[in-house]
Amino acid sequence: VGGGHLSLVFYPVVRGGNGSALHQEGVIRLKPGGGDTVLSAGDFMPMAAKLNLTAPIDLGVVRLAIDHLRLGSGDVAVNLSAETIGDFNFRNQLVDLLKGHPDMCKRLLFEVPEYGAFRAFDAFCDLARTLKQLGCRVGIEYFGQRFAESDKLASLGLDYIKVHPSYVQDIASNAGNQEFLRGLCRAAHGLGIEVIALGVASKDDLTLLAELGFDGATGPAIG
Repeated sequence: VGGGHLSLVFYPVVRGGNGSALHQEGVIRLKPGGGDTVLSAGDFMPMAAKLNLTAPIDLGVVRLAIDHLRLGSGDVAVNLSAETIGDFNFRNQLVDLLKGHPDMCKRLLFEVPEYGAFRAFDAFCDLARTLKQLGCRVGIEYFGQRFAESDKLASLGLDYIKVHPSYVQDIASNAGNQEFLRGLCRAAHGLGIEVIALGVASKDDLTLLAELGFDGATGPAIG
């Protein structure tokens, strides 16, 4: 990863009922030194994890998000790697960075993949508490049955969840998933948690998702 150039690509997350903007999701890209190739996170983050480089990369992503927020309006969500959740050195550096930009914290959203939050549950809860004290919002992406079928959702301190695309795809023809998602939205809303659909491939699904209780959506059909 050394010698490469990190950047963020932004994708819209919209409100389900009227299509107004909820926030933008900043997705990391890497351009290796000396080439024109642009790599997605899936191309280089596994190697970065093996080399213990996820923490500096995640900090770089937050700095890029802050730079982006300075230039425009709206809010930005960034992903934190599963490997950094329990890294207290990373957390201290992140807190120092955010304390240097207090006006940006209310416009910053941090999300962690469900498997990472589930695997390091106590560390995630502590991190979420710290970020929320600074004014940031916290969510889980690729949300599925790990937490939906446990009693831990209430103790996570979340502002939102982004539901795994596998539950959203072909939703119009999947009565079982409709029932599951309707119940999930009801439970989440009871805890004050917004629910966002990931990977929405058809605009026709937006109306149904809103009827099921989703607050927002993102995916190929949007933007």
